[in-house]
Amino acid sequence: RVIMNAYDDASLIVYPSGYKESKIYAQKPIDGTGDLTFARASSATRVNEQGLIESVAINVPRIDYTGGGCGKLLLEPQRTNTIPYSEDFATGWSNIGANIITSNATTSPTGDVNAYKIVEGNTFGQHYLRLILGGHTVGAAHTLSVFAKAGELDVLTLRLFQGGDGNVTFDLTNGVITAGTNGAIEDYGNGWYRCIAYHSSATSTYLYPYLYVLDGNAQGDGTSGVYWYGAQLEEGSYATSYIPTSGTTVTRVEDKSSTTGLSSVIGQAEGVLYAEFSPLGLVNAKNLFVLYQDANNRLGFYTRNSNQLWAFMNSSGASQFDMSTGATVSVGSVYKVAFAYKVNDVSIFVNGVEVMADASVNMPSSLSQFTFNLQQLSTAFGAEMTINQAQLYKTRLDNATLATLTTL
Repeated sequence: RVIMNAYDDASLIVYPSGYKESKIYAQKPIDGTGDLTFARASSATRVNEQGLIESVAINVPRIDYTGGGCGKLLLEPQRTNTIPYSEDFATGWSNIGANIITSNATTSPTGDVNAYKIVEGNTFGQHYLRLILGGHTVGAAHTLSVFAKAGELDVLTLRLFQGGDGNVTFDLTNGVITAGTNGAIEDYGNGWYRCIAYHSSATSTYLYPYLYVLDGNAQGDGTSGVYWYGAQLEEGSYATSYIPTSGTTVTRVEDKSSTTGLSSVIGQAEGVLYAEFSPLGLVNAKNLFVLYQDANNRLGFYTRNSNQLWAFMNSSGASQFDMSTGATVSVGSVYKVAFAYKVNDVSIFVNGVEVMADASVNMPSSLSQFTFNLQQLSTAFGAEMTINQAQLYKTRLDNATLATLTTL
């Protein structure tokens, strides 16, 4: 939360709670001049306050409650689910091992009775479902995921038939990975887990997602099974929010929040840019938070070389600095960052510690935009994070206050 004296000084405060189509409301100022615009040219899913996956409409911000606690603004890159039937495991999948597949067998992570049960066949051998999917990018990272819940069986193995990455096996009772290193497991409540397998470099345009109900050569009993819901295969190094499909691939478009006309709430000669966020993925050269007029006048944070936090400032076309702060970030961790600026007096704090200072700088001019995506420069610079809060100050706070403000 904002410490009280800092709240009094803040010119803009945004907790991502109030919103409507194309807009995120600011808590301060209360006259609407600090409200942020939002755009996403497709529907998308989020986890709601009840912990259930639900779809939200085009251009509606996603306040996401994954993991519980307060809602966070979810900003994701464009991704495509290339599995054409993400919720129908009886259609399109090759069935190896004579598995018995039953639809609408139990309540899924959406709260609807639409999950499938896959029962091992009464045969000796391997028991799995498989797809053959073309059109993928050779050399690109890919991520396979599915929601799974223990039945009589409590093991799931995921595999993309690409050399070098191997299988990932999940214990659905204890919510842990028991074999494989390139994976993750996320608790979605009510016994459901999202099981994720990463594959760093596709060697072919064809990928072969395998979902094993019984791995290895074994005798199935014909009655024991496990529940599955929501399979997803996407190009990228981590799993994004669920993208439902029902007969064809589906693309979720990138989230954007980039607001102009904020010159009255942005400090011009001095100020502070503050935010609390969590990275979703560590991809080279991704903007986090930027105050912006044009390419010649701007300041902000971005990630570089995957996990390094960098800061930059341009004044009238001249770069004042563009360098690593010395801090690193990791996926899922929470960071409080502050960029305090004034002529010849820049300080950057991360989680209560001053990580960078510069006593020889000129200020940008006519800053009017606060953005989480710098689309004016490159579509590759879109943000990939959840945002807990963001604030602006029109004065440069002292270092003691900055340390308090950014302490976790």
